[in-house]
Amino acid sequence: MITLGPTGISSHDDHIAVHRATVEAFNRYRLTAAQEPLLYFVAITDEVAKMLESEGFEFEIHESERMPTVVIDIRAQIPEDPSAQDAADMFEVGPFDDEAFHRAYPAAPPGGVAVGSWE
Repeated sequence: MITLGPTGISSHDDHIAVHRATVEAFNRYRLTAAQEPLLYFVAITDEVAKMLESEGFEFEIHESERMPTVVIDIRAQIPEDPSAQDAADMFEVGPFDDEAFHRAYPAAPPGGVAVGSWE
């Protein structure tokens, strides 16, 4: 399951509420699941954090949201549909070539970040 982390990256009340509700639902599901489920929080890489800070975006996030344990290259998944061109333009350059996540449960094994593509 993937959800926002404790601060929702932006500290927006709705994002924090989504986090809390999802974690509560995950914990209920975990008690009855046939196999141990995984819980991931959306995270940002240092590169993205630095870019946002340089643009004047101020944020205080939970350490898990700035500590990715999985980074996925999404360049091949960026839509080429002209109706999605504005969004695609944003993702074609800079630090938005990847999606980053922090494995919250069970805790990721120590030793680095898993990196791969979405395929």
